[in-house]
Amino acid sequence: MKKLLLLFLALTLCLSSCKKDSVDSQPVVQMQLLQGKWAGVSTRAIQKNSAGQIVSDKTFMLSPGSYGIDISATEVIIYYNGALNSRHDYTVSGNTIQETGSSREASTVDQLNATRLVITQPETAPAAGNTLFRTITYSR
Repeated sequence: MKKLLLLFLALTLCLSSCKKDSVDSQPVVQMQLLQGKWAGVSTRAIQKNSAGQIVSDKTFMLSPGSYGIDISATEVIIYYNGALNSRHDYTVSGNTIQETGSSREASTVDQLNATRLVITQPETAPAAGNTLFRTITYSR
C-alpha cells in the first residue's frame, strides 16, 4: 500500500510539472499610457549606408511648444508651433504603431511610461541606398 501511494505521488509530481513562462520579446504598448498630449523634447536622426555603417548621427533639441502630438484611441494629431499639421489614423500591435492606409513603415515604441515616450520611425533617406531612422523623444 505504501509503495502504491508513493508511486501515485511520483506520477502526480511528474504529470503536474510547471509550464515554462513564455518570454515576450515584443513588449505590448499600454494604450492608457500612450493616449494623451505629448510635447516633443528631442529628435535624433541616424543614417546608415547599405553596409549598415552609420554615416550620420545627429540629435536636435526641440524648442518648447515647437512640436507635439495628441494621441487618442485611433488617431494621432501632429502640431507644429501650436498649429495643426496633420492627422493620422493608426493601429497598435505589440510595440509597433502603423498608420492606417499608409505605405510608410511602422514606427516602434522604444520606451513608454507616464511621463516619457520614445518612438523610432523609418524615414526616406536623402542618399540612395541609405536608410534613415528618426527617434523622437516626448514628455508630458
